[in-house]
Amino acid sequence: MNNEKALGGHPNLAKTVLCKTEVAALLCKEGISRGYWCIPEYRINTTSGTRNIDVVWAERNSDGVNGIWKLIAAFEIEGHDCYTDKKALPKDFESLSAARKEGAESCAVVLFQASVVGELWHPTKFNNNFLEITQNRLNKCSANEKFEIVTDEILPEYLRKIR
Repeated sequence: MNNEKALGGHPNLAKTVLCKTEVAALLCKEGISRGYWCIPEYRINTTSGTRNIDVVWAERNSDGVNGIWKLIAAFEIEGHDCYTDKKALPKDFESLSAARKEGAESCAVVLFQASVVGELWHPTKFNNNFLEITQNRLNKCSANEKFEIVTDEILPEYLRKIR
């Protein structure tokens, strides 16, 4: 792949830093390359109502009894500063919990750091410890169930670990 088609590479940011649409594109491309259907804005029933998960990987469910999709993986995409929004992570937790109940083996919140114009996303809110802070906030949603927080910079490495 030539650099003009590569994701990331935004001026003044680390080469592997991505924006939200690049994260979604990478998730879809990787899922399709593995033979999965990639469904953006997947509707799922949660304990407080219906929500959309940013991207899921799924296989077609042949029995038809449990809906048409068998979930493999579910991904919520958030900005690096999502820990400042008191509602974002609890909603993500609820959506990913529902996805896990529907069979998704891999569930993660993916944090992006670039805006769609290639600059740092919300630079005044940037905190070098954003990953640790976000993981702690997500862990407070439940003592029993845990989900991974993955940054855009290590997303390709993380995806290689998923079946």
